[in-house]
Amino acid sequence: MDKAEIAAMDYFGWTALHRAAVNRHKGVVPLLLHRMDGASIAATDEWGRTALHSVAIDGHEDMVALLLGRMDDASIAATDKKNGVTALHIAAQNGNEDAAALLLDKMDDASIAATEKGGATALHHAANYGHKDVVARLLDKMDDASIAATEKAGATALHHAANNGHKGVVELLLGRMDEASIAATDKCGSTALHHTAFKGHKDVVALLLRRMDDASLAATDYVGSTALHCAANNGHRGVVELLLGRMDDASIAAKDIEYGATALQLAAKKGHEDVVALLLDKMDDRRDGPKRTDGVASGGQCAHCRMSHKSEIASSFRPPK
Repeated sequence: MDKAEIAAMDYFGWTALHRAAVNRHKGVVPLLLHRMDGASIAATDEWGRTALHSVAIDGHEDMVALLLGRMDDASIAATDKKNGVTALHIAAQNGNEDAAALLLDKMDDASIAATEKGGATALHHAANYGHKDVVARLLDKMDDASIAATEKAGATALHHAANNGHKGVVELLLGRMDEASIAATDKCGSTALHHTAFKGHKDVVALLLRRMDDASLAATDYVGSTALHCAANNGHRGVVELLLGRMDDASIAAKDIEYGATALQLAAKKGHEDVVALLLDKMDDRRDGPKRTDGVASGGQCAHCRMSHKSEIASSFRPPK
């Protein structure tokens, strides 16, 4: 057979190499690689994915190693058509540490920090799914600016890890991020603290509080909600307790924009007795009585925030009829 026949594609754009590599046929893949040129090895299917993309999904590190031995840098860093992901994005998202390690050894800094169509790096993907070992390998290869990079919704890898309660990943990221990056806000004006407080991830909240100043932990999002509003609204008593230990009277009494609701009003509306009791105890501890503030922030809701919690908070309190 000539090279053209060996590199022939089926209806899906898959070559014999795609098929053999995905099915992990260790004896077949070297035979094909020996008879194929670089362009055929890097051929893409109808989704724009190379054989390397396909084996990165399942983390077949032996197949990844064989393919890397015959691919140039541009082909290794190639992106697919649909999502603009590299093989590294895929390996990171699926937590395939060994495959990710092999790819990292062959990719330059720019390719490692490359973003897909949603603006996310491989680090965003690994952090989102809590793949701690992959995150650690990525951090070893990335500079501070790339680690703190934001995707199109404005979220950092820390936002994603905190939102999903991945404590180990959050610890790793905090070890490489400065205070400004830790307190960064997404397009909805939310910090990582907002997201994790909303979900009730107490351990993650505690980690973030150690690295945030008073102004950052009392920050308001685009509907004027603090992390305390988020936690109180959902009845997360442990998180509320942690936040109350760091917030001043004015921040505790802050009102959101849409309805002028305080954290106490949100908790009361939902019937979270233990949270209401905590807030009332905090108010009773004040020497001069409760202080009040409008706590108003400018801006509106961001319709594109993929981790948005604003609609739930806004709908949880309605003015009396």
